[in-house]
Amino acid sequence: MSLGFRAAESRLRGGWAEIGLPTRSLALIGRPGVSVGRAAYTWLLEKTLEQFGMTSLSNLPVKARYPDGRGTDAIDVFPSVIRSFLREHRPSRMPFFRCMANLPFPVASDPILLGQIHLIYQSAMHATRAAVYYLPHLDSPTLRRRKLQILIDDDGLPAGDTHHYQLSRAFLNIGAKSLLGDEEFGDLEKLGDHLDAETVHFVRLARELYGLSLGPWCAVEVLSVDWMRALAEAISVHFPEFINEPYFRECFSQRIEERHADESLAVTQIVLKGRPELLPETLRDAGMMAEALDGVWAHLDRIVRNARRRARSNGALRYVERVLPSSDEPDPCEPSSDLDAAVVTRCAKPNRRSL
Repeated sequence: MSLGFRAAESRLRGGWAEIGLPTRSLALIGRPGVSVGRAAYTWLLEKTLEQFGMTSLSNLPVKARYPDGRGTDAIDVFPSVIRSFLREHRPSRMPFFRCMANLPFPVASDPILLGQIHLIYQSAMHATRAAVYYLPHLDSPTLRRRKLQILIDDDGLPAGDTHHYQLSRAFLNIGAKSLLGDEEFGDLEKLGDHLDAETVHFVRLARELYGLSLGPWCAVEVLSVDWMRALAEAISVHFPEFINEPYFRECFSQRIEERHADESLAVTQIVLKGRPELLPETLRDAGMMAEALDGVWAHLDRIVRNARRRARSNGALRYVERVLPSSDEPDPCEPSSDLDAAVVTRCAKPNRRSL
């Protein structure tokens, strides 16, 4: 048995144990001549789908229910399940974007604040761009070609440009102070020395899960257009040309993110048709990635709120707040509803270091 197979088997057993697969069944997994039984697979799939809001296998096409069934091209449920679940994780629902848009300009234009936002956002994006190179199960010539096109869209732009460089220029053009040079976004462990706990968690999870499952890739691609629009619109309140930077303009006009979302789901569906036993872990890992991404937005929200509080305490907002609505009106940087407060509380984790 190869080391790669042993690692995959260990992960499979560990993940199943976490959600309660009986010990006796776990003991059988990986033994010579013993495959995962229909009952065990069905039990696992039921548990996974419950977490995604589907309470019964009756929601699934019959041929998608068993790993040994013929005609597994009936796994048409995957795109709809993943899109439905990810609606609950839309980045634009997070308070960070509204708070950023509502900041007084003296705060929103602070070079250090903009540099911090760039560092966190660029680090999360760098982790996913680097991890895409290690996606599993895409070994056939056709799937390699489709994967290559996505890599080119990120790292093969005309004249040697990349999305990474475009994003850095977009922030530098609005006065952000660069806290980390472009070429220092390399090794993810070293990058973690500059980051908070939530972003480190996202970066490490991307590195780990992208190489094992296609679910995290699907989650990020499906959610990306939502957060890109939310970020562009929030910062463009203060810097109107920001949304016209190539990083945003080209993605929006060419619908690159929508195309990547469709492609990730289509490619993953091809893989699942051949290996339907991967469906539970694909869904589970997509959920883990989406939850980790929520943590990134929660930390950005904390950065913005802290910047506003510091400016208020040192008197930098004294003149600005005289012309703003009276103090009995809600603070635009405070949660505007119980839902906002719950989102911030659920996503926030103790900081490893303060930015």
